[in-house]
Amino acid sequence: LLDAINCKELSDPNRLHTSVRDVSVNAVLTRSPDDFATGDQVFENYGSDNHNNFFAHGFTLPNNSHDCVKVRIAYEGSDPIVIDNFRTRRLPVNSVHCLRRGKIPNQAMAVLQFLAQSTGRANANEMLHDIIADKLAKYPTTLAEDLSELKQSRFIVRWEKRLALEFIVEEKKLLREMRDDLGKQLGLHQHTEL
Repeated sequence: LLDAINCKELSDPNRLHTSVRDVSVNAVLTRSPDDFATGDQVFENYGSDNHNNFFAHGFTLPNNSHDCVKVRIAYEGSDPIVIDNFRTRRLPVNSVHCLRRGKIPNQAMAVLQFLAQSTGRANANEMLHDIIADKLAKYPTTLAEDLSELKQSRFIVRWEKRLALEFIVEEKKLLREMRDDLGKQLGLHQHTEL
């Protein structure tokens, strides 16, 4: 029955539901992270990113504070010395990282710093800005086009396509926010597209 409860960020998005097995009554007890009045719909907060929500559960949360974007960071060259230096530092040559608003995982930053140093780039943030901008540019549609399609075809688009569009919209919004934040830090031209 727990799976029948919808997910939603509540008053404190960092406070999650808890489930504990109680062997004395042979049941699992789940406690909500929030108070609900009698008759109100009960929600739980999974505390997970939209990539997990979409691929494991089939939904996305708009403006999810736990959201992240999967970004591939890789050394594209073939210099055996550089590759050996990655291994010596115990860094992956090719890896995928879950990047959150203002939170770059330590390993991702270490890989970016080493890549910048190895390839003569100015710094890791410049490299990350370019990786994120490139990921955004590879989408065949703009965020504005996706939002327009969601709005105009609310009852026409098949539910599977709608779910995919909602996921893509949230990912693009997060990518844009991270790209623009990095751009400000680097003093780069600000993008104006939606």
